[in-house]
Amino acid sequence: MAKRDRLKNVERIYALTGIHVCVTDKRGAVVCCVPKASDAFLAFMAQCMADAEAQREGERHPLIFDVEDGLSVGIARLEDGGALFLGPVRTEGAAGRLSARDEDLRYVLSTAPVLSCHQFAKVFATALEILTQETYSAEDIIAVNAASAQFGPEIDEGIAKELFSVREHEEFHTSMAYEQIALSAIERGDEESLIRFIKMPMQGQVGRMSDDPLQQEKFLFITMVALSVRAAICGGVEEDVARTIADVYCRRCDALDNGTDIMALAYKMGLHFCRKVAESMDAPNYTPTVQKCVAYISRNLHKNISLSELAELTGFSRHTVSKKFREETGYAITDYINRKKIEEATHLLRHTNLSISDIANYMQYCTQSYFTKVFREIVGVTPRQYRESRGMPA
Repeated sequence: MAKRDRLKNVERIYALTGIHVCVTDKRGAVVCCVPKASDAFLAFMAQCMADAEAQREGERHPLIFDVEDGLSVGIARLEDGGALFLGPVRTEGAAGRLSARDEDLRYVLSTAPVLSCHQFAKVFATALEILTQETYSAEDIIAVNAASAQFGPEIDEGIAKELFSVREHEEFHTSMAYEQIALSAIERGDEESLIRFIKMPMQGQVGRMSDDPLQQEKFLFITMVALSVRAAICGGVEEDVARTIADVYCRRCDALDNGTDIMALAYKMGLHFCRKVAESMDAPNYTPTVQKCVAYISRNLHKNISLSELAELTGFSRHTVSKKFREETGYAITDYINRKKIEEATHLLRHTNLSISDIANYMQYCTQSYFTKVFREIVGVTPRQYRESRGMPA
């Protein structure tokens, strides 16, 4: 590529990204750099490239290189032996941690764009395509960099020390067999067995995942959530339902500030999953056609659901779907949808401060009065009476 064309491409990359772009020749001399760089920045770039070269060990694949203080740069070797240098970019808060440097360099680093790893990988891939016509995906860049990352000897040393301490003091981790007692109880929906497990003396020690006691409890909670949600899904809970429950409990845990409350929340979460599995086991054993309809209705209660949609979903005619549905559930499709919508509405009335009008709109009823009419037919009282009977303001 001619020098003039290369400069135009470098200028184009900078115009698109706002990130410093430099190209060197095979001897390491700068061919073009946009914007113009100070001697301190060029020295910084040369050091990054030398460190990256030592890490890549001859690999030509584009490298996202993590510099100190939350800074990252992209480095790629070009076909002619030169190199592309893109960066730096920084993570949130990195500017406040920059060490003493040349004033011009410190300004460049502190004003570098703030991007996530995935965002930077996408920008880096675009820059490579403009400059070299080679196509990389952001995911490919991230995956290869993760596989080749050098974490240094401190990780291996830390593992060795931790294992020595565990064996020396006989503080062995809780076994998989012990954990499986709880997970098996959740998968079976066996609440009594889970309660017995909670009351059992702990077998083994919980691993130390953080030196901060509160963070340790939160890490432990997240581990328990990850295992429990999988057990619940295996037990028959819909995946979206199980993961949503997990998300809500994780956010609740994040707001807590003491270990006792976090552990109590973990037990509550386990029992919640147990009950959801038990509910799924009590569900009728419908044929695949009706199962599809029931699942679709459950996921779309906040929408208007038509018989035509269910027919298209199952591949049967409207008449056949309607007939099968009534035979297996005992309800016409419209009646079943209304019952499920009202069931969801009762949950919203009990557990949220949404107005009755908002709930009616959310459940896609044309008017609040029609919502009230359907609600009374199914529940026996109006939405206002239902909410007041639970001690909540209407």
